[in-house]
Amino acid sequence: MSGPYAWLVPKLWTETIDAHRQAVRDAAMDATAALVADQGLASVTMSRIAEHTRIGRATLYKYFPDVASIVQVARTAGEPAPATAVRGA
Repeated sequence: MSGPYAWLVPKLWTETIDAHRQAVRDAAMDATAALVADQGLASVTMSRIAEHTRIGRATLYKYFPDVASIVQVARTAGEPAPATAVRGA
């Protein structure tokens, strides 16, 4: 960006964007684990996860297509899955 106001616009660096994306993914996985532990896998919806994570539902769908994929990614990342998630998935 050039012009008289270019110095006012912050530059986004790849590391910052990557860190933000990872933080959103981690928060979604944490929210999912908490909701599954509290309510059981069958009652957890993408809307509840988004609300618990404090992000928009559309944003959550940019990261994960469904609840099962969040549980799967969390398992792959080595996070312990609640017993209800293991039986229900």
